[in-house]
Amino acid sequence: MNTFKYLYMKTLALKLLIFIYIFCLSGEVHSQTLDSLVGEPESLLEGMMEQYTSATSSETDFSQWFLELETLKFRPVNINSMNQEELQRLPLLNDQQIMNLQAYTREYGLLASIYELQWIDGFNQVFIDRIAPYITIEFRQEDDFKLKNAFKYGHSKIEMRYQRIIEDQSGYEKVSDSQIFLKPNNYYTGNQDGLAFRYRYSYRDQLQLGIVAEKDAGEALFGGPDSLRKGFDYYSWHLYLKNIRKLSYLALGDYQVQFGQGLTLSTGLSMGMISGILPSRKRATLIKPHNSFNENTFFRGIAIGIRQKRFLFTTFYSMRKKDGNLVNSDSTEDASAFVTSIQESGYHRTIAEIADKKVISEQLMGLNIQWSGSHVIYGATYYHSGYSLEIQKKSDPSDLTSNGTAGGNYLGVDYSYSYKRMILYGEGSYQLNGGYAFIQGLNLSLHPMLTVSSFYRSTGFNYINNYSAISSSSGTNKSEWYMGIETVFKKFRITAYTDFQKYSWLRYRVDSPSLGSSQGIELLFTLGRKGETRLRYKNSINAMNRDVELEKVQKIGYSKKQDFQWTLSYQPLPWLRIGNKVYISQLQSADAAKEKAYMISQDLKIQAFDSKLGFMLRYTMFDTDSYESRLYSYENDLPSSFSVPALNGRGSRYYLMLQLNVIKDTDIWIRYSRTCFPSATHISEGSSQIASDHKSDIRLMVSFRF
Repeated sequence: MNTFKYLYMKTLALKLLIFIYIFCLSGEVHSQTLDSLVGEPESLLEGMMEQYTSATSSETDFSQWFLELETLKFRPVNINSMNQEELQRLPLLNDQQIMNLQAYTREYGLLASIYELQWIDGFNQVFIDRIAPYITIEFRQEDDFKLKNAFKYGHSKIEMRYQRIIEDQSGYEKVSDSQIFLKPNNYYTGNQDGLAFRYRYSYRDQLQLGIVAEKDAGEALFGGPDSLRKGFDYYSWHLYLKNIRKLSYLALGDYQVQFGQGLTLSTGLSMGMISGILPSRKRATLIKPHNSFNENTFFRGIAIGIRQKRFLFTTFYSMRKKDGNLVNSDSTEDASAFVTSIQESGYHRTIAEIADKKVISEQLMGLNIQWSGSHVIYGATYYHSGYSLEIQKKSDPSDLTSNGTAGGNYLGVDYSYSYKRMILYGEGSYQLNGGYAFIQGLNLSLHPMLTVSSFYRSTGFNYINNYSAISSSSGTNKSEWYMGIETVFKKFRITAYTDFQKYSWLRYRVDSPSLGSSQGIELLFTLGRKGETRLRYKNSINAMNRDVELEKVQKIGYSKKQDFQWTLSYQPLPWLRIGNKVYISQLQSADAAKEKAYMISQDLKIQAFDSKLGFMLRYTMFDTDSYESRLYSYENDLPSSFSVPALNGRGSRYYLMLQLNVIKDTDIWIRYSRTCFPSATHISEGSSQIASDHKSDIRLMVSFRF
């Protein structure tokens, strides 16, 4: 740990030197409200993304969250609106805050300033400052939608992105065709460059038009074998209309769906349980345009929503081809062909990955009916899904979905009831000739300073739904009960929760029915309007095979993991923000020795010269005993992008990011990052192996708004 302390002091010294240098330039730096690079929209989601990634242990696409926040900047929410749908456009407002806001405006009239919010229960000065970029005060209703105005007063935005890992990777070696034929999974057909293009046109939130094109690193663009199709690997487009007379929405092309609590049908991201934030009912987004680089979580076709008094009728149809492992045939038209699994990586870099591309067609159609009252919302959803080929998963006792057939008919009912300080919600879902799932939740505000949240969720043995918010096999045949409490004072907030899980069947690395639990507490202390600091502790107990040799069925034991986190975000000057993170983790499994993990990072964010120049720096050191005790740390990235790398082993990581705004409505972003492992001889395995002790990444983006 002496080396660790030395590096930490070295980081502090570097930070101090940069601070002195920038302070000397302060005569040329104008005081302003931090925006864009140095602003805090990402920090609102930082803890969510770290814990969600840690819980799922997989790469998850959070870009849709950033796109929504970015859209809100250009069309803020009118907090004087009595329309609940308008207020719900801002995901940072919870249901209780919306109810308190509407009650206040009914009693005292429209707000004259956004800072009048501090007189409403659930709002304080720090929270108001955070949501300020996304809200506005309007005293009149907007004009009716006119198509000529939509094309006259709308806005366009173009984004062009570039990304590359600088070091050579083994998959890009120049080898003979015979070697590629013998090992089709080992070599990439394209170069190391990742390219992306996105165009968006929007008018209010009533008209949106978008086009997306992308190629991942390793995918061929114009080169590669002659048999490959030229051009970008992934294309997406959408046309979306909303709230035009009785038409609630019309989506053409690619779109996302979520009804009720997402139990029966959801293509969006489910946030789950997150320490420091009490879970509440999900707001059904119904139909939204898909405009991200994610190649999987969307429908492709048409969706229409018609409102008739208190009823909202939605019908949709989707047809798209998906990747899969094709077996026993060279043609998808062969009746004997089948697919062992559907691939969702979106990568088509090797000959084997290209062979899996678009081999199976998926067709979905459905209907949702929603009835809204003054305090209650009822909903019913039915949809059918089918595939052009049979899906025969490899037999796996721990994966119940391998014993059933994906697709079929699904029926769900949901409700949401709110009265004064209580919100009650739930949903039940049933797969015809299959299993069931249901969720029941309660949010109760006992006092303006005290909130309680609880829910119970259960999934049956044979519930197989690829488009459920709990579609993973770990969520099958699982019962879960959660209880949380939050108390808010003037300067600090305390959140505590406990969560119990019961698994009635085998799951990954657990060859027996088992139990699990987690408890956590978080203290958030505000430093006036300058920043905040938070302390977080989490204790989780999970089952795991004891890995006894020569045993066909492993006996299980229980591992205990404790996580301690301290973060600081402080803004001493209008153009300067500094931050610190300290993460400590301790893992004790049934058979292995106790493992420890540490991470310390320093942040520096600067916005200078009338926001024409932005600068961001982070330096991180980490030390973990194994991959099992890895740590996740959110990093700032290009706009509407995300990065939550898993840190394991011993090493350091840093990144630098610049934003330039030399021309009006034109931004240039440059991001460089490097991870170093001093004692390593190589990084990664297989096609992505790097024969070095470091890995570097560069990302560029240019955006035009007009």
